[in-house]
Amino acid sequence: MAEEQRTLTALVVEDDESLRESLITALSVYFPYLNIQTAVNGEDAYNKIKLQKPDILYTDVRMPIMSGDQLLEKLVEEQVKIPTFVVTAAPSTDQSISAISYSHMMYTDDLLVKLGTYFNRKLQEHGGVNRKENLAFTVIPKPFDLLELVDRTQAVLNVVYGIDTNI
Repeated sequence: MAEEQRTLTALVVEDDESLRESLITALSVYFPYLNIQTAVNGEDAYNKIKLQKPDILYTDVRMPIMSGDQLLEKLVEEQVKIPTFVVTAAPSTDQSISAISYSHMMYTDDLLVKLGTYFNRKLQEHGGVNRKENLAFTVIPKPFDLLELVDRTQAVLNVVYGIDTNI
């Protein structure tokens, strides 16, 4: 008998409606068991997280009212742990670097090591260079690459939640 897929919640925080809808569509197609919630800025996301902590968080950096780096800083201060991806068009800006740094703190040290090992193994399998201690897997550049989004989400579902997605 096939194992029933556990329902997980993903929170997509993005002020740009078309990009938010693109992320929702992509995640829904590849991970139909994800219950996808949305927020239009960091403050909206923070309020939703306080009511119900999601299993995965995808956040933009530059948003009105409260930015993604401010959201993550606040969550880190409160010691909230949620596997997090930073979706950004400018990963080298100070604001994005801050958000990326906070995104690493949203994982336990053990999960960072496991996910780093997972991505290094995937790279080696595909002839890539071993990115020892490279934590770039938490960054999803805009415009996002569908396969990259799927692969990183699949890794979190597998490593963090023990769900074999078999995509």
